[in-house]
Amino acid sequence: MLDNSTMTMSAGSITNNTRTSVGSVVGTFTHTGGTISGNKPK
Repeated sequence: MLDNSTMTMSAGSITNNTRTSVGSVVGTFTHTGGTISGNKPK
């Protein structure tokens, strides 16, 4: 996500991701339904 952006997730999955860089993002994330699991920082 880019700074000051919006992401809306209505279903689906975000799984088994590994973050490879350090930083922060300013924005809005709306999650309704679906699954977010198995994600971890590196």
